[in-house]
Amino acid sequence: MIAQNKLHKSDKWRTADTKSKEVHWKWARTKTAEVRKMEEDMRRMMEGVEMMSLEAKKNKKAEIQRKTVDAINKCKEHGGPTACPKRLKELTTDQLKNEIALLKITNGQHIRYKHKVGNKFVFFKHDELLAQVLEVVAPEAKEKDLSQLLKGL
Repeated sequence: MIAQNKLHKSDKWRTADTKSKEVHWKWARTKTAEVRKMEEDMRRMMEGVEMMSLEAKKNKKAEIQRKTVDAINKCKEHGGPTACPKRLKELTTDQLKNEIALLKITNGQHIRYKHKVGNKFVFFKHDELLAQVLEVVAPEAKEKDLSQLLKGL
């Protein structure tokens, strides 16, 4: 610290009397010890923050894994998870909602269960939910349907 502030190299230091040098030297040494203590405290605090951050990431990852396993187990009850468009069309609304929950977790897709009508949120109908899922799972099926429609014109 003293070397950094170059106290002993200044003209003020060279021309000062012995008593003044002792006072300055004592002040510089105590400030150095205080600064080192502050640096040590800051380092410990940063280590604690880093550990808390790592713990939070670990907990979030475990929560996502738990939700994924729960969603897969719900889908297994109806023979899923499935990505087959024909199989998806056979599912009931509740089974389709389970498939959507799994898609939202694994693919991060923004499939919605509800939409706003006036001041209320209303569930999408089965056909609308199915269309959203098919758009995510099998976008090529939508293109095929469109090309078949165009052939009829």
